[in-house]
Amino acid sequence: MRRLLHTAAAAAVLGVPPGRIRRWAHRGWLPRRGTDAQGRTLYDLGEVYATERQVRERVDATSGNTLR
Repeated sequence: MRRLLHTAAAAAVLGVPPGRIRRWAHRGWLPRRGTDAQGRTLYDLGEVYATERQVRERVDATSGNTLR
């Protein structure tokens, strides 16, 4: 079963600002999965975690950080 979260909730789960979630969606890294009754964009929780991992791996690769 898919668990959908609005932007602020997805950001809270990761401990990041909501703007980061919106930026990932704008760049096409995180797909939008609809809107809730209040018109807020919804994201799949599993995809939120997967995107965060992919972004972290990109940062690690570009920074030369070998610690994981």
